[in-house]
Amino acid sequence: MYKDKRIVLHILEPEPEGEIGGADTHVLNLCIAQKKYSVFFPVVMINQNNDFYNKLQNNGITCINLCDLKRKKKDVVKRLRDLPIWSNLELIHSHQYDANYITVLLKIIYRDNWMKIPTIMTCHGWVEISLQNKIKTFFDFYTYKYADGIITTCERDVKRLLARKNAKDKEIITIQNGVKVVTVSNVNKNELKMKYNLPLNKIIIAAVGRLASEKRFDVFLHNCKIIYQKRKDVHFVIVGSGSKENDLKKIAANLGLKQVVTFTGLVEDMQEMYSCIDILIISSDTETSSRVMLEGMSFKIPVIATSVGEIPNIIRNWENGIIVQRRDYEEMSSCALRLLDENNLCYTLGENALKTVCDFYTIENMQKRIEAFYLRILKNRK
Repeated sequence: MYKDKRIVLHILEPEPEGEIGGADTHVLNLCIAQKKYSVFFPVVMINQNNDFYNKLQNNGITCINLCDLKRKKKDVVKRLRDLPIWSNLELIHSHQYDANYITVLLKIIYRDNWMKIPTIMTCHGWVEISLQNKIKTFFDFYTYKYADGIITTCERDVKRLLARKNAKDKEIITIQNGVKVVTVSNVNKNELKMKYNLPLNKIIIAAVGRLASEKRFDVFLHNCKIIYQKRKDVHFVIVGSGSKENDLKKIAANLGLKQVVTFTGLVEDMQEMYSCIDILIISSDTETSSRVMLEGMSFKIPVIATSVGEIPNIIRNWENGIIVQRRDYEEMSSCALRLLDENNLCYTLGENALKTVCDFYTIENMQKRIEAFYLRILKNRK
């Protein structure tokens, strides 16, 4: 398999069917860039989510689906054991939690073939809002024992890694997320609004992401209530799917917002959705270098985001975006109301936001930095 290429195997446990997470999009975009620009040829190993598997294949990414291998019980042991040999595998790049567990299991079970392959693990941040999450984080730190290098997407995570014995002696680097900058012209905003059942004559204020507890869409909804009490020319949109969707719809109804909040579900073409949005709000308790935020900035959307993770290192307050304290929906709504009153401020924030992304946070920049780290790890291993 591709004996003439330098194979990097990305190991990922995607979100379940009907959802997509930040790490999923990160791996997809990174592999597309690697296939186009890199000396390394990307192959992705996943363990669930046929939708994501199809998305990889539609973009020409070679993919190994562990679910398919498990159905062929006679072959799975031999194929997994010998994969580093027949694939000419040069490097493993594992992405967070369950993927790191899979990587470590492969190294332990098939030690002779897998242990000798240099391994990089990317930390996409830790969610620790429950006992189960904290247990997963504990085991995640254990897996770093088997890494040659660690990538974080947030500088603040480096300090925590250096405090752990399994990670402190590793090569560690921070490489923030990168996004595709799309030049959009001749967009018929009204047609797109009709496609997603959004009112034509309203200003659209949106939150985007997987509907999970740590994203705090409940805070976004409380912010929406305050805004709507003062401005009737707005409509609110929550874009995404996840386990908290029904709970959030109940909160919206209890706040009297049922008629002014649209839940779109999972949207495949986010370029279209971003073209409809006038203000983007990130209300998360936990983020690294928020992909949603960077995508919104690349569309010149003024962004209001909580001061978590890497966000304060990306946003210069009131220059290329606005930072608020987490869970402070009153401050959030106050900032949004100011944006609604000041078109010139929205324009300035949007222009500066696009420049920030183009200068520092493109996929191409991310891919180049990751490839340089690959080469460094390989050189150190030799």
